[in-house]
Amino acid sequence: MTQTILIVDDDPVQRRLLEAAISRMGLATLTAPGGSPALDLLFSPKGEQISLVVLDLMMPDVDGIQVLSKLRAAPATFWSSRQAPNASKSRSAMR
Repeated sequence: MTQTILIVDDDPVQRRLLEAAISRMGLATLTAPGGSPALDLLFSPKGEQISLVVLDLMMPDVDGIQVLSKLRAAPATFWSSRQAPNASKSRSAMR
């Protein structure tokens, strides 16, 4: 399965630049123009294919810190469908 990276940035130029750079590496990308659309994507069935999130911390609607807080507060059932080999290390790094 192809690795998919979610790019979250309110600046469309930054989104396009990151998307082009990541695509050149052979990885699939999804983009979101802000924190709220990013959370919608992450908590949707499509979110299960996302392996990594490149997240702008300063955005006008829901900022990156709020996105991280909502992800940390997600129930165990959210994380159980997204287990990666080193998932426990990744989650502990967010604490």
